[in-house]
Amino acid sequence: MSAIHLQSDLGYSALRAGAQFLPMGATFAVAGLSWHRVPARLHARMIPFGLVVSAASLGWLAWLLGDGAGIGPAASIAFGLYGLGNGLAFSPLMTRALAAVPVPVAADASGILVTSVQLGTVVGIASIGSVFFESVGTTASSAADAVAVVHLICVATTLVAAAVAVRGIRR
Repeated sequence: MSAIHLQSDLGYSALRAGAQFLPMGATFAVAGLSWHRVPARLHARMIPFGLVVSAASLGWLAWLLGDGAGIGPAASIAFGLYGLGNGLAFSPLMTRALAAVPVPVAADASGILVTSVQLGTVVGIASIGSVFFESVGTTASSAADAVAVVHLICVATTLVAAAVAVRGIRR
């Protein structure tokens, strides 16, 4: 929804809108490739921490994108923090999910995990996209308002995931 908003509503070119997401990809890659350097006793805690960082950055993006104006360098920082949070949460989560799987079934378990992640992504995009496009279609809501609403829904969902992760760590 952010890319659609940047291009359709704010008039960004496809290149400029795409470039806005580069900090997110870069910080996700850095966090995803270096999280194992953090002491092992903190690995489980990185998951909810990363999710909270992601939720906070999504809230910031809701505010930045929701005003309907050009977003400037603050959005690059927010997108970067979003990628960082996701990188800190995703890689340790995948590792923990597969760590206890016996080697003979590791390939199957990995396939099921990746398929589940992809299915969740598709369902999430379809659901949030439906909310976005339905909100844009109403006269009471502008595209900027719709972007803010879907980002805030994602904030709530991410905070629920963080709470579930904390509960899982305590077990």
